[in-house]
Amino acid sequence: MSGEIGKARLSHDDLDRLQTIAGTLLNRFRDESHERDLNYAKHLIDKGLKEGSGRADFVHLLSQALYLKWKFKGGFRNLRRAIAANKIFARKIPVTSEVHYWNRYQLGILLLDYSKRASLCDKIDTAINLLKSSKAGVPAYQVHNKLSEAYLARFRYNSDPDDLERAIVESQAAIDTRPENSPTFHGHLCQYSAVLLERYHRTGDLADLDKAISLARLAVQNCPSGHLTAAETLNQYAVLHLERHDSIGYDLKSFPGRDSVASAISLLRKAVAMTHSSAPDFPLYLTNLGQALRTMHYLSEVWTLVKGRDFTGHYLSRAIVTLRWAIRLLPEGALVSANYTLGSCLVVAASKSKSIATINEAISHLKLVTGTVNSFHGALPSFLCKLAEAYRVRLGIEERPSDLHRAAQCLERASRLGLHCSPETALKCAAFWMKWAAERKSWREACRAACYATVSRRRVATGQISYAAKMNWLRQVPQLAAHTAYCCAKAENSQTAAVLVESNRAWLVSESLQHRRLDTKALRELGREDLVMQYRKRLKRANQYADHTLNSPPPDTAEHGRWFSDARNAQVQLQDTIATIRMLPGFQRFGRHLRYSELAPAADTCPVIYVGCTDSGGVGLTIRAEQANPTITWLPELSSARLMDRFRFYHRSYQEWRHDRENPERATAWKNALSDVIDYLGDACMSPLMGTVKGHHEAVLIPTGLLSFLPLHAARIADDNSDTCDRKYALDSITLRYAPNAQFLLENEPIHQPKEPTSFLGVAVPTCAGHDSLPEAPWEVSWGAQLFPDSDTLSADNAERLPLKNRMLRELFHKHVLHLSTHGVCDFGDALESHIVLFGDDRLAMRDLLQQGLPNTRLVVISACEAGIPDDDALDEVIGLPTALLQAGVGAVIAPLWSISSKVTLLLMARFYDGWRCEGMSPSSAFCTAQRWLRCTSNREKKEYFLHKSAQAGSDGALHIVELLDDMVGFQCKVQNQPDEIVWWQRSFESPHIWAAFQYMGV
Repeated sequence: MSGEIGKARLSHDDLDRLQTIAGTLLNRFRDESHERDLNYAKHLIDKGLKEGSGRADFVHLLSQALYLKWKFKGGFRNLRRAIAANKIFARKIPVTSEVHYWNRYQLGILLLDYSKRASLCDKIDTAINLLKSSKAGVPAYQVHNKLSEAYLARFRYNSDPDDLERAIVESQAAIDTRPENSPTFHGHLCQYSAVLLERYHRTGDLADLDKAISLARLAVQNCPSGHLTAAETLNQYAVLHLERHDSIGYDLKSFPGRDSVASAISLLRKAVAMTHSSAPDFPLYLTNLGQALRTMHYLSEVWTLVKGRDFTGHYLSRAIVTLRWAIRLLPEGALVSANYTLGSCLVVAASKSKSIATINEAISHLKLVTGTVNSFHGALPSFLCKLAEAYRVRLGIEERPSDLHRAAQCLERASRLGLHCSPETALKCAAFWMKWAAERKSWREACRAACYATVSRRRVATGQISYAAKMNWLRQVPQLAAHTAYCCAKAENSQTAAVLVESNRAWLVSESLQHRRLDTKALRELGREDLVMQYRKRLKRANQYADHTLNSPPPDTAEHGRWFSDARNAQVQLQDTIATIRMLPGFQRFGRHLRYSELAPAADTCPVIYVGCTDSGGVGLTIRAEQANPTITWLPELSSARLMDRFRFYHRSYQEWRHDRENPERATAWKNALSDVIDYLGDACMSPLMGTVKGHHEAVLIPTGLLSFLPLHAARIADDNSDTCDRKYALDSITLRYAPNAQFLLENEPIHQPKEPTSFLGVAVPTCAGHDSLPEAPWEVSWGAQLFPDSDTLSADNAERLPLKNRMLRELFHKHVLHLSTHGVCDFGDALESHIVLFGDDRLAMRDLLQQGLPNTRLVVISACEAGIPDDDALDEVIGLPTALLQAGVGAVIAPLWSISSKVTLLLMARFYDGWRCEGMSPSSAFCTAQRWLRCTSNREKKEYFLHKSAQAGSDGALHIVELLDDMVGFQCKVQNQPDEIVWWQRSFESPHIWAAFQYMGV
């Protein structure tokens, strides 16, 4: 062949063979990326052009070869020459030929690359038109893929959300129309992943991120190792590793993020190694590698603090070197992400070294970035936030009053813009701004930041598909409720403080209750029966998707894509219906947070007290019907650090006792830790708050943050004039109940308060494998059952008739009271799997409760150890079994915060049911009275009470309790070596660890 090529003139057949060989070499270069194939193909093409007098097919091959050379080695001249060759070829072929469509398709690709590198939006429009016009002669899946890329490029230029949605539609179409075993399948997957990542940046929708990760993983699996786009595929997968890590945050417990970031670094190093240093994408891979190294530096710093030894290495310095290398390869400002990431790294370096030169360099890079992008760019809020941080660091190195003003301006602008183009960024930025303003005691500024943080948090959580994704975003800014309340209270705006703490407290409960409590009757009276049916249908469809785990997609990619699209459309359609309902008269409040005028009626029956702690101290907000504004109570001793110290000691002591209950030293340590906590809560929190509710017989507590774990009703308050016993606790002054938020009270009190419960369902599980026995469980359930005209009990004797969970969920819908005397299991890894143990392998999980509506249930009593403990990762959402029941529509829940004796629970519940059903008290007052009675009466008084009950009603349960008391006193006489008479007059249940475990939450 080489001899034939060397002839003076080649025949037509020789030129055809030459063309075939050149085309084969170009195809092999795409698959294996061997430069010698590209060079030899280019040599043959040049020979063919010379010998064939500019034959059209060689001009076409020349355009392809120059484009591949541009992709492989860069050189903007190669791209321009490829475009010129393509235009020459277009003039040489008939307009009606099939090759004409292929040429338009290739010219569209060339102009798309040219426009992306030169930032020319008009060229993108031309490229889109060319690609659309090529559909008649080019396979549809290829055109769809390139159109997706073009729309994405235009979106990055003008931030038009319609272009982003068009890009997603085209990517889905490319996947759906591809033939089997398509050699470009991995490229289509990679493009679809990139589009979804862009939408995630704009909306914070974790479903998009999860789907993008699964697509990128599949792309890596399908991409040949030597393919021209292999580096691009690895880069995309690595970027998603970093994004997923950032969305989860730093986990100080197990620290799994380090492995994820290390994987990203490894992938990016491979991408850099297989890419020519002059290739156009090489600086991008370097930039992403620098970002991964910076993230690893942050992670290593956190891990160093946790473990106490240095894990930081040289990640930051390597990141800076890598990013400077990337910037040197491109003209100034050409790569926004490189300048931003380098500026971020320099800010960190300057904060450590206190170098004014370093921070000035950082500011110059970040100012270049913010000045380059337009006001609608989705990443601009992040850029502004980092620039504000740079000004803040320079302010600490060299005082410049102007830097303070510039930083605050950047943060406010970032928070405002982020609400529209990137609410997840706005959330992080506003939270940072609020914290910084609070440090400077600029309270009005902090109050503005708190408003932005609240709105962005709600907006980003509303857009999530799954329940787990909602929880993930709601826990991103811990204790936001307390911080927003504190800042607004300091700004002397108590109404705003109450509104913000309400908006940031138990948002999932409010959302669920609003859906369950929609007044469909009023909608029908307005003639909108169609809207009722549409709402119910769309709510059911959205909930079906929300109940699935989005991290487990279907194996088939096309089905996978449709599933995610359907899930997102279901959520969008539901929100559209809610917006339509909100436009009707009387429904303006539906689906949004409350104004203060709408919030205040929650205190019509009794005062409502919000309480929270921050780094600066605590604050209480008491809403009373007789006052126009909330009463602010400052709690300077209730700081986050002090509360955390006591909580850690309390929690550690409890866990040690829980795992070694026979050890008297462990038991003593746990009692002392609890006593220390309730003393602290009394002095720092409840004593000042009790002064704001004098004259009232009942109050509702809405604690935030860590306070949700603690028994505020048992706080030992500063009052020595108690009539009930030697020590005075908070519940001695007033009946205290808890609520997730005020909106729960507003939604539930009108429904549950007027009803008189008549039906009862009891479940007793006295023995269960792997758990301690509960011998008093049947007696406990039977005591409540005898006081209701319509009662039913389920136990081991009658559990075989039907799986107990199914029967419970079926019967509970019609029952007013449910009493569960069994064991509870809190799953802190997955809150939705926290459950109540039933018979055998049967269990009632939080997931089941959220799916089941219980609008008729007035009260649920859970006599299960630790069933009242909320999820510690989302404290202000109080995720747990009690709130799952409240979300399902239950009026109130009684559940314990720690393990408690079955015998003690029997005494407490017997007295509670008597007070409620026999003495006419409200459930909350009856339960508070039962706790006081258990603590303050002597053993003899308790025995006399149950002897009287036995004589009065002939109750076997009362006689059983008398026997229990006799056994208990006899045992104590032997242990204490005391006469019976002395022990009978003792108060054996006065310790808070015995009587204070249960909380009453609800109406």
